[in-house]
Amino acid sequence: MSIIILFFILPIITAAIAKSKGRSFFGFYVYGFLFFPIALVHALIMVSIKPTVDLSAPAPITAAPVAPVAPVILRHVAKAGRALQCPDCGTLTGEHSMACPKCHYSFITGKSHTPTIEMLNV
Repeated sequence: MSIIILFFILPIITAAIAKSKGRSFFGFYVYGFLFFPIALVHALIMVSIKPTVDLSAPAPITAAPVAPVAPVILRHVAKAGRALQCPDCGTLTGEHSMACPKCHYSFITGKSHTPTIEMLNV
């Protein structure tokens, strides 16, 4: 009686290993039921067909540093007749602006030149 139970339970091991590698649980259960030793070795040495990256999970959000845009590209955008957007404050400026009128970010050097009180009182 216990041998009959083993014939039905041992193929579950083969099927579980195959399922963890992306294969059919039922197919390997039948394979393990008919040829248990061969099916077990086959399930252990076969290559996984599961994708290595879980595409259903959302990607982690990380703050990546933003590289400054080269002045040549900004000049090209200005020549194309589009407004420039300041990367510091987001203000849209004219197509030939060299600096942001709100925060004084320089589109040429890529540096913010916000005037200080000492500069204004000179």
